[in-house]
Amino acid sequence: MQYKVKLNEPENQNPENVTTDGYLGIDGYPQIYTRGEGLKKARMFGGGKLEPIGISKVVTKLTMLQIPENALLHDIVKLLSGRESFLDADSDNNERIYTGDIFESIFCEMFEGIDSGFSTTSEKVMEQLNELSQICDADYVQIIDCK
Repeated sequence: MQYKVKLNEPENQNPENVTTDGYLGIDGYPQIYTRGEGLKKARMFGGGKLEPIGISKVVTKLTMLQIPENALLHDIVKLLSGRESFLDADSDNNERIYTGDIFESIFCEMFEGIDSGFSTTSEKVMEQLNELSQICDADYVQIIDCK
């Protein structure tokens, strides 16, 4: 279970550490703690009461864009190699997951290389990287092996 800390005397605390309704927090949002951490924080800040929060307050929904590997240029697949955030537990599937900004990161690296005169990246690769960075608005990208 997760908790937030309602301070006994929020007016005596630095305003940056307290929400407008008296909870221990940052930037106006209450911080979420385990029971043990909540008790420590309450003591550190002059006492307070732990209030359990429902699961819906701590759940985060993430999005994933799935792209078949055969839709990508071979050079882009090579550029993605080694940058995976997660690998499929079933190695037969060979599906890889990357952070949502992977294409933008690679595009920026390649663009800086071109500006420095060191890159041999083709115009087609740069165009596809730019297109992918523009359409990718998800938290993660999964490259699906379509054998």
